[in-house]
Amino acid sequence: MRIHTPRIISVLLAAGLVLALALPATAGQIITYRGRTSQDRLVEIKVLKRDSGRRFLRSFYVRASAPCDDDSVLRMAVGVQPRPVQRLGEMGEFELGQPPDRVRLVAVGLHAVGVVEFRQAAGTAELVAVESDAPGRTCETGELDWSAERRGIRPAASR
Repeated sequence: MRIHTPRIISVLLAAGLVLALALPATAGQIITYRGRTSQDRLVEIKVLKRDSGRRFLRSFYVRASAPCDDDSVLRMAVGVQPRPVQRLGEMGEFELGQPPDRVRLVAVGLHAVGVVEFRQAAGTAELVAVESDAPGRTCETGELDWSAERRGIRPAASR
């Protein structure tokens, strides 16, 4: 009986390739939490949960109105994607500090603290905006409370 080793190897490689392409390649899941601030404005958090169970803060987005020192009000929407991605603490806690970053003529800073649990997340956020043109103005939200509920889950793209 003659065994055709090259042919068997080719068939096994082809079968392995078909199986590899058929299985979804994920690097975990993206979990979205969405809710409101104490100003009744939108807050959204995205958490990357790896297959190992480790969780990372992928993005933090908040809308707010900030009273300014010239008696006007500035409406802001700020989104931050921490680089490098920040791992959540044992109990799901995080602290995110984004120093003022110039966006057009305004430098916007964000400080957020929170805890992400299985079905919900909650914490505080504070935003500061400073106009860089003369005479300039400073706008601050003060400390805003926020809470969010788990709203969706999707596979994370593998890298």
